[in-house]
Amino acid sequence: PSTLLQAITYQRFIVRLTTHPSDACKMLMPSLFSICLLAWMQITQAENLSDLSETIMVTTNTTHCKCDLMSCDVKDSPDCAEGLSVFKAGEDPLEKLSITFKNGGGGDWSKVTNYQVKACFSDPSISDRPWRKKKDEISKNKQCLKKDIDSADWDSPSTSEITIHWEVKSSIPKAVYYVRVFAKDADGNHVAYGDSDVTSGFFKVSGYDGLEPGIVAGAVILSVLSWAILIGYFAYTTFFQKEA
Repeated sequence: PSTLLQAITYQRFIVRLTTHPSDACKMLMPSLFSICLLAWMQITQAENLSDLSETIMVTTNTTHCKCDLMSCDVKDSPDCAEGLSVFKAGEDPLEKLSITFKNGGGGDWSKVTNYQVKACFSDPSISDRPWRKKKDEISKNKQCLKKDIDSADWDSPSTSEITIHWEVKSSIPKAVYYVRVFAKDADGNHVAYGDSDVTSGFFKVSGYDGLEPGIVAGAVILSVLSWAILIGYFAYTTFFQKEA
């Protein structure tokens, strides 16, 4: 019965296609839309952090200070006796954050071709800040800065150790951070990850007040122009308009 029904439906569609092509196209639209939607969902399948193996060992040149959910002033180890390591954004280019990472063992690294390094906010630095909301889906996770610290090819990822140096730019918000490193395959899919808070703790970025030099210059110019327009308008209405 189902085969007979399919044959009848197909025959009706062929008749409609030959007699009323526009109606036949309308009949196809829902099916074509469903096929395209399924293909798009397959291509853009969400990647979750919880599905990845945490097998990358990440270390930094910082004190081994930890954070709890409320504060990053917790000094629970001798390595944190001096407090959090502080990097002044945009003002001390000689003081760079050194980041070293390698395969810590485990997982399938045969497909890994490149790496991605990101700076991520600590839990206290995302508290009451919905624009930094933590999410398991990697593409929607706002806890990490959108701009990468670094991303490049990773030669011999199973055995090699990589060290990079990050100069904290003036645009980096003032907060407490840790470093996250992703291993990715040739298609850009995430394979594994690792966080520096596990091994090296957290570090602090200070000195950024939220204003770029260009923004300050623009604000000054607009302020001067606004006063000039106001004074000019006042002078015009007081002296010239009365004479007219």
